[in-house]
Amino acid sequence: MTVDAPPRPQSSSIAGPDVRSWGVLVIPGLTGLLAGLWGIGSPSFWRDEAATLEVARFSFHDTFNVLSHVDAVHGAYYLFMHVVVGCLGGSEAATRLPSVLAAGAAAAGTAALGRRLAGPLTGLAAGLIVALSPTVTRYAQEARSYAIVMALAVLATYLFVRALDMRTRRAFAAYAIALAAVGLVHGFALLLLPAHALVLWRQDRVIVRRWVVGAGAALVVVAPLFAVDQTQSRAISWIAAPTPADLGHLVESFAGSVWLIPPVLFLIGFGLWRRRSPNTPVDLRLLAVGWALVPPLLLIGVSLIQPVYIFRYVLFCVPALALLVAAGLTRLPRWAAVMVGVLLVVLSIPQQVAVRGQATREDDLHRLAVILRSHERAADAVVYCRGSYRHIAAAYPDAFTSLRDVGLRTPAAEAGNLNGVEVKYPELSLRLKTIDRVWFIRSAGCATSGTGDGAAKLRLLRQSGDFRLTGTWSYRGGDAYLYERRA
Repeated sequence: MTVDAPPRPQSSSIAGPDVRSWGVLVIPGLTGLLAGLWGIGSPSFWRDEAATLEVARFSFHDTFNVLSHVDAVHGAYYLFMHVVVGCLGGSEAATRLPSVLAAGAAAAGTAALGRRLAGPLTGLAAGLIVALSPTVTRYAQEARSYAIVMALAVLATYLFVRALDMRTRRAFAAYAIALAAVGLVHGFALLLLPAHALVLWRQDRVIVRRWVVGAGAALVVVAPLFAVDQTQSRAISWIAAPTPADLGHLVESFAGSVWLIPPVLFLIGFGLWRRRSPNTPVDLRLLAVGWALVPPLLLIGVSLIQPVYIFRYVLFCVPALALLVAAGLTRLPRWAAVMVGVLLVVLSIPQQVAVRGQATREDDLHRLAVILRSHERAADAVVYCRGSYRHIAAAYPDAFTSLRDVGLRTPAAEAGNLNGVEVKYPELSLRLKTIDRVWFIRSAGCATSGTGDGAAKLRLLRQSGDFRLTGTWSYRGGDAYLYERRA
């Protein structure tokens, strides 16, 4: 019969009164919350956020119908946002609020993790680094799941360290539940598992066995979602193979901005020379290095064969870099640490301002909505250069309500996807003959010349009646053309 091993004794330097102080957690948590709330409604929704809004407004029946065909990897988040939008509405602030709260929780959780592994000062510094990271702020102000995934990854890692410290089945069960939650919200975040496995090489067989059982249980829970995801791989077929530029973007995003790369690398190097805190179950350096490097390198490696890597899929690794930077920062003399900390904040300000601007989003759908509201008429029609761009109407639906979508045969909810099913060209031609004014919405990358779908639609529009171009408006991410039938 196997009995639980007794908890590992903690040193007074790690478990003293300062460690129990809520300030170590509250200060980073509130800082992250305030950073996320600052300008939360400034950037317009972009196309990915429009997908969130579209599914969030479906009925639960339609949502499950869609998830059975596409985007099951985001299913838990979409169901959660269905409740959020139902309670708070579909404004920028309301739909991004869960991500802001998650970013604050990630900052507080990172502080708790750093405190447990290296003391309160390291924890406080690590939490503040996450809270003030321009990269974290960027995803805190987005109605997508990535900030929530990051917060859950921090929770799972904290519970992992706690389980190694307490060595009880209950602690490993809590860790397994957190892991399952991570996988259900986004399966790629389970790349945490090999990072955690690296820490086990110095643990005894009882601990390793309990970790294997906990990790295995989490994988069993998530396995059905993995199975469904495999049938929906076309949803990420647009991802290109990684390039050296992607590696550069990874480093820049981890640091927060290009100007932060030199001091961040210096502090990480300095932190790696730090001695392990006594009587802690895990070496902060080993845990953080594995967490920071293993998931992105594995994803990039796989992408050389089957492209699946984009940075936001590894956002959950940013807290690992914060732990390493904090370890280096708190090795400095107190006066030097304060000066370097102030320097990091100052260098991050331009990027903090930039991430609140529209340039960090692929589309400015609010600008498109303003164009349509100002110039559309009740009987106008709309044709999308690319059918996969149709879901943008969910971002600001009032601007599209009066437009007849003449290219749509089956709505998205009924079709079980995000864009519906389009009519064939002969049917589109017949419909256009009954229209006097039609908007042609072109997204970036959709060619209007040559043999592509967009070019074919535009030729059909011109051939289906005596239309003339009467207006052209550009917005970030595309163009809007207004065609009117000649009198």
